[in-house]
Amino acid sequence: MNNEMSAIFSRIRIAQQKFNEARRELDEAVDMFLNYREEQPVQTMPILQSETDKFLTVQQVCDLLQISDSTFYEHLRLGLLPPGISVGPRSKRWRMSDIRAWQEKKQNGTTVNVIIPESVKRRGRPSKIRRKEEFYSV
Repeated sequence: MNNEMSAIFSRIRIAQQKFNEARRELDEAVDMFLNYREEQPVQTMPILQSETDKFLTVQQVCDLLQISDSTFYEHLRLGLLPPGISVGPRSKRWRMSDIRAWQEKKQNGTTVNVIIPESVKRRGRPSKIRRKEEFYSV
């Protein structure tokens, strides 16, 4: 029984030595990793620094331009507004700088008048105003 106990204790001692050796190696590896991280510069995404680099939602663009959302989508459909940037499968944003540049072009008169082809025009029932004009012109 003594021989068995001494064999068990020697195995325990050997296991403890191996454990301590592995723990020292792990501590050294962690120290190397932490030192490496401190030496390397942290790479982060660039932060948008100016207001002109802000991304705007549809509602924010509408508020900025003082137009309704239906007018916004109509202008977008006709190609009068700059195209948005997809930020998700069903989400778009517009750069404030793009909207401001579009506003300046519009104010300077450098925008091109768009001739809307028949295929793009809205379909459906004519507006009441047009129907009244047709009625009174007879």
